[in-house]
Amino acid sequence: MGAEVASQFIENRVNVIFGGGENDFLPRGVEGCHPEYGKRLDERNLIDEAIDIGYIFICDEESLHKVSPQTDSHILGLFADENIVPPNFPSLEDMTKKAIDILSLNPNGFFLVVEGGMIDIASHFQESENVLNNVIGLDQAVKAGIEFADKNKDNTLIIVTADHETGGLRVDINSNGLKSEDGPFRMPNGTEFFLTWATGGHTGANVPVSAYGQGTDRLIGLNENTIVFDIMLEFLGIQARVD
Repeated sequence: MGAEVASQFIENRVNVIFGGGENDFLPRGVEGCHPEYGKRLDERNLIDEAIDIGYIFICDEESLHKVSPQTDSHILGLFADENIVPPNFPSLEDMTKKAIDILSLNPNGFFLVVEGGMIDIASHFQESENVLNNVIGLDQAVKAGIEFADKNKDNTLIIVTADHETGGLRVDINSNGLKSEDGPFRMPNGTEFFLTWATGGHTGANVPVSAYGQGTDRLIGLNENTIVFDIMLEFLGIQARVD
């Protein structure tokens, strides 16, 4: 659905769009900033369309740092053909900070979605080290959000969760000797731990929901996943539409 989602981003004039996926914005046979050719079947060049309606287009880390939150309100930043894979940059933290800098100038407030999507992809392939590095990357992005929330405590809510678990991952302090085990890895204090995988697919395990700021008490306990959507709408003052 990448090509369809890319179209919706531009058609709905989403203010800040950062990530990979450049080839979903370009038609077949057209090369952009990155090596692979576009893959859109409708022959639309969404990058050109975005520029025509006032977007600033960027595709490298240096350009991201040069974006001015005071003057650049609509930014399309595509930093890879598909996934942004380390050591490629910018980091999830860099993109989060810049997005907050831009969106926080809106007097009506803002809604920002930040996804550490490479955690899921690495888990499908049971790449333990990549999973750990990307979880750390997400943690750094969350930290950037919390730093903003601490300055705007009365009207900011941060929710951190996942759409599902992948891999049936288990963390052990001691080795279990199974072939599916990776490690040892080390915590900051030097304690060793091991990761064991049960599958390369999604599981039905419950996922944690953490929250920071206003309204966090609403997320305590075991809940249906739809509660996250309901609370976000309520916090934003939006009435859900039922067609």
